Amino acid sequence: MPPGWVLTGIACTGASAAINVITGTATLTLNDGDAAVCTFDDATLGSITIGVVSTGGADTFPFDAVGSGVGPFSLVTTVDGGRVSRTFGGLAPGTYLITGRGAPGWQRFEVVCLNEEKEIE
Repeated sequence: MPPGWVLTGIACTGASAAINVITGTATLTLNDGDAAVCTFDDATLGSITIGVVSTGGADTFPFDAVGSGVGPFSLVTTVDGGRVSRTFGGLAPGTYLITGRGAPGWQRFEVVCLNEEKEIE
């Protein structure tokens, strides 16, 4: 598999097949006259970037992150108006849950989700 890609599925028709996505194999049993077609579905790996802007001071902002390849983390701003971020890269397609736990004495002002082109509603 080329770097930055992941195998997400294998489907075969026209013959008996034993499919193993983990190893990336399809073992086919052809009978007389069978014509098998196998499709290997690939997807590019993605990334998630979480950022914080602290207005009115600096602090440590903890987050919970659930999903394959992510985990709990904190972002630390060091100045008023400071911007910091963390990127989780090489992520397979799937569902990821990121929860900002907030810091004592701070109020969450805004949460914005963006893809490469525009804001996600």
